[in-house]
Amino acid sequence: MLSKITIAIGVLGIGLALVACEEFPVEPDTTPPVVSITSPSASTTHTDSIRIAVNATDNVGVSKVEVFITGRAQPVARDTVAPYNMLVPLVELTPGPQQFYAVATDEAGNAGFSTTIPFTSQRTPGLKFLGQIRLDGTVLDVAISGDIAAVAAGDGGVIAIDISNVFLPQWIGRFDAGDYMRGVAIVDQTIYAGANAGGVRTLTVNANSDTLLSVAWLRVEGVAAQQLSLLDTTLSVAGGGGGLLPLNASQQDTLVELGKYDQGGDMQDVERIGNYVYTAEGDEGMRVLDVSNADSVFAVYQFVPSQQGQDLYLTGSHAYLADGDFGVHTFDISDPANPIFLSTYNASGRLVSGIKGEGRWVYTAVGDFGVDVLDAANPGVLVPVMDGNFNTTGLAFRLAAHRGYVFVADTEWLTILKYVEP
Repeated sequence: MLSKITIAIGVLGIGLALVACEEFPVEPDTTPPVVSITSPSASTTHTDSIRIAVNATDNVGVSKVEVFITGRAQPVARDTVAPYNMLVPLVELTPGPQQFYAVATDEAGNAGFSTTIPFTSQRTPGLKFLGQIRLDGTVLDVAISGDIAAVAAGDGGVIAIDISNVFLPQWIGRFDAGDYMRGVAIVDQTIYAGANAGGVRTLTVNANSDTLLSVAWLRVEGVAAQQLSLLDTTLSVAGGGGGLLPLNASQQDTLVELGKYDQGGDMQDVERIGNYVYTAEGDEGMRVLDVSNADSVFAVYQFVPSQQGQDLYLTGSHAYLADGDFGVHTFDISDPANPIFLSTYNASGRLVSGIKGEGRWVYTAVGDFGVDVLDAANPGVLVPVMDGNFNTTGLAFRLAAHRGYVFVADTEWLTILKYVEP
């Protein structure tokens, strides 16, 4: 049994500890980092990019260093490990006088600011790098809606990326389907994703979690879902060797199979215009299907140039077929049911696996060579532009064009580029 003396000593110890805690509280860290620019010096001129070196110290530790251009709310570069050395693309800036400064932040959220450094920005024409983010898995396809990029990342699942700041794209969320994800389409914050083993999912961005929410799933035997296209409430799925799979997606939490058209080829991509679906087929070129009756889909046109149909881009009255080693074929589709072949662009030994465009410019993913820009001022004849190639970090496979930017499915990366016109 404990003695009264022992208990008294114990109580006294607790009291002393409480007094000590009250008398010696832990002081919060309120000291901001000290920041200075070590390079470049003031009033220098830079073309296309500027390399900025920053010195930042803190009484506890620096969490990150960011560079801002005066007049832009978001940072243009970020580094989290000393020495802080960042390359800032100047493509987005108006040529002429500019100013930049650095901000260092510590773990407590205290921010220290450098002085503002004036410089002059210049740029040259060509396809230029803006930013990228490294992702788990093999990045095979990308689709854009607003400020969100949806990425099919193979065994890495489906990933949503915030692209509101093209210099520093940021992770939003991921869904691991336990399957090899090959294709994506996105409308607002709803993502449709296709799996190699025949699964098609509807996912939504969850604002309160870094996990995408699966709200619908449909598995169809014999279909290897490649790329997807949504028009109104019909989701068209390129089903690999399983042909075309049209789905009713009118209800977000339900996908309903409308029928299936199995042409016996290897369907890689689908694009729809009204009652006609255009298909890129690995062994059958381009085919046009009449889908006005989902129970009775039939082909109205076929173009078999080389048996390497990979990807499609439809715009206005023209269609472009990415055809592997054989380059890009151009068609007049003023009458969607009766395309007229116009010309072939020879990619000079580059394997064209992806094609998309915006306005006058057509962009092609060319594997080891990265991305090429083609001029479609005359839509029937594509012409390569001067300095219109950028060799990306990985193998460029598919791409998307949005708001003047090119988003590249680049093996382990989502890479963002921009073409600066002459």
